[in-house]
Amino acid sequence: MSGLLSYVLFAIGDYEITVRMVCVAVIVLLATKGLASGIARFVLRPFFRRNGVDLGRSYAVTRIIRYVIYVVGIFMALSLLDIAVSALWTAGAALLVGIGIGLQQTFNDFFCGFLILIEGPVEVGNVIEVDDLIGRVVEIGLRTSKVRTRDDIMIIVPNSHLINGNITNWSHNRRPLRFHIDVGVAYGSDVTLVTELLEEAAKSHKDILERPDARVMFRGFGASSLDFELYFYSQEHWRIEFVKSDLRYRVYALFAERGVKIPFPQQDLWLRNPEVLAKAFRVNASANGSAGDAADDKPHESRGSAAPVELSPVPDWATDENGNDGHQATVPAPGHAAATDAQVITRRSIFR
Repeated sequence: MSGLLSYVLFAIGDYEITVRMVCVAVIVLLATKGLASGIARFVLRPFFRRNGVDLGRSYAVTRIIRYVIYVVGIFMALSLLDIAVSALWTAGAALLVGIGIGLQQTFNDFFCGFLILIEGPVEVGNVIEVDDLIGRVVEIGLRTSKVRTRDDIMIIVPNSHLINGNITNWSHNRRPLRFHIDVGVAYGSDVTLVTELLEEAAKSHKDILERPDARVMFRGFGASSLDFELYFYSQEHWRIEFVKSDLRYRVYALFAERGVKIPFPQQDLWLRNPEVLAKAFRVNASANGSAGDAADDKPHESRGSAAPVELSPVPDWATDENGNDGHQATVPAPGHAAATDAQVITRRSIFR
């Protein structure tokens, strides 16, 4: 047995590596790994639990202690193999320079991983926004970190991107965040009633905090609506889109109960020379009528028709600078009755 352990595996000059040296080095490495795992599981984890240390900080401290133990174990294994670390660094200095130039981005990610663990700008469990994607940090490694999105997709992010890029960390200050939803109501609505209903909707949701209070902002006068924003505070960073969805359901129900209308986009179209448009419709109506008379012997074909264009004076606000007014025309679609929803408002002087 002693002869086997003394067997020389590798020799350069006076330097030899025996089976005994390799076995001892392997045992030291395995003991190093077991020591690191044991300290993390039986010492650090109970300590963090007793002192209420959050997940991100405990993860960072555990990782750093693991790396320190691994480095010490590797140096011990090298010394047992009679390898002088200083001589090794000297001999491989030129090689390391070349490797460093070729793998500078990898080394950059490596050192950024240490900076993340030490400084803690991003921690495990944080909800962050990176490259327009929102996710939760599940692991911070030496070179890359893992982020799980709301769709349960795992994203691998280089650590240098978390240090040098613009990252929004929703959980960094550990305080409730403010969110908002946009709401538009029809012109003529009671803005005081709208404000009360929006505040009532916010107060009725269990995931919206009572303090600070939810606030309503009258944002402005839109093209088709009076625009409001409902601001509220919540600690549900991960499920905030569902909170917003529930809030919109509640707002819609309250508006329906109190008769508050949510408008749809509307536009006024101004045309040049409405009499030309009216003449074209009359000609079209005559042509469709003649075609219909010729098709009387075809029972399966329907006769086309066009309703006349009805012109009425426009309101006072539609007159031009010379006092000339156009016409407000209700233009029906060919083959249908006169339209009731769409009105075309014309003013001659603007488009002449």
